[in-house]
Amino acid sequence: MADARLLMARAREVWDDVPAASAFLKRALDVDSNCLEAYVWLYKLYFYNRHLGEAEHYARLALSTAAALGHFGYDWRAATPASTDWNQDGGPQRAYLYTLKALAFIRLRQDDLEEGEAVLDKLSELDPDDQVGACVVRQLAERLREDRDAA
Repeated sequence: MADARLLMARAREVWDDVPAASAFLKRALDVDSNCLEAYVWLYKLYFYNRHLGEAEHYARLALSTAAALGHFGYDWRAATPASTDWNQDGGPQRAYLYTLKALAFIRLRQDDLEEGEAVLDKLSELDPDDQVGACVVRQLAERLREDRDAA
């Protein structure tokens, strides 16, 4: 794990160089394929640089990895409040919820309002107290829905 952390630190040093930062993060995953933080950094790196397809890819890999580490199902559509203890601070459950929030945002930015809203609905079911702050993404979805309905 120390090698993965070192590679992630190198990625941070070159964050503005997307190919270099991405290469360091991918190498970190080669060292430790369960390093959730590297997946998160990858989907954020790609999202902030408008590479939405890559952002979605790494968000989905983060969901899969978090589910495996937390011993619950990967498919967010099948997740229920009883699937795991979603209220745990930190850990794979919280990473899963935050990544669902990111996935909703990515899908909205990809003009897939239906899936974005579906992810947000599931997130509301799993995190009814909105501990991960999905309300901000929900507001964006509502504005997009209003704009679509007005057109």
